[in-house]
Amino acid sequence: MPDTVKVTCINTREFGSADGRISHVGGWGWKFTQEETIDHIETGRLRCYINVLGEDVWIVVATRNGRKYLRTEIDDEDSNALLNLPECPA
Repeated sequence: MPDTVKVTCINTREFGSADGRISHVGGWGWKFTQEETIDHIETGRLRCYINVLGEDVWIVVATRNGRKYLRTEIDDEDSNALLNLPECPA
């Protein structure tokens, strides 16, 4: 059974589209690169969620232009609720 964690912050790159801007996601006492998080989700080791307007929403792996990225299950190709999270501390 996978661990379930709440993502409360992200780190972003200064460049790129919504699907390429996130470099890391994190929570209380942990932080993974986007690539590590994708691997953990795809292999079933981790389930991640965020809170959007009082509702818990799962983070999923999506693909755009042949590149995998993270978004929530309620997002479409033009939106990414993860980008509304604060920056993780260094």
